[in-house]
Amino acid sequence: MNIVIHDDELQSLEENLNQYSISDWNTFKQAYTISQMKMTLKDRLTCMQYLTDLDLMPHQLEAVNKVLHQMHGRAILADEVGLGKTIEAGVILKELMVKNLVKKVLILVPSSLIRQWEIELQQRFYIPAKAKHRSYPWQAYDIVVSSIDLAKKSLMLVRFSRKSMTCSLLMKLID
Repeated sequence: MNIVIHDDELQSLEENLNQYSISDWNTFKQAYTISQMKMTLKDRLTCMQYLTDLDLMPHQLEAVNKVLHQMHGRAILADEVGLGKTIEAGVILKELMVKNLVKKVLILVPSSLIRQWEIELQQRFYIPAKAKHRSYPWQAYDIVVSSIDLAKKSLMLVRFSRKSMTCSLLMKLID
């Protein structure tokens, strides 16, 4: 049995859900969006239409599809140096962003790789990443690239994670 919810019904659902304190309308909307995408775009990488200069190698495409479709976006990408983990992570992130499944992203890397990640995400994936500096708060940007050391020192990271989890999905990448 398939249940179809039309846009006009969503408003009344929101009103009904707001009556109960345990309900979370944003979570419901995200789950509904995901369920609709699974039916219509299950095996298709939507983001590739925006990444026309990027050609994935077969092993990268396999890893991206496995992470997105079998592991629900939760995975550790680990293989030999130079096989394209950064590309795989960028495509996974872009796909989740295009499908509006992630809004806040924290990318933790060694300090020597911060600028490299920021440039690669901006130029190759058109993702507006910003390197974290002590001069602005964690919440200043949606996609933050930071050093692991700075994140460990900062108590704001805990607050950033908690706020992000309540208002939208948070994705953490660690290189």
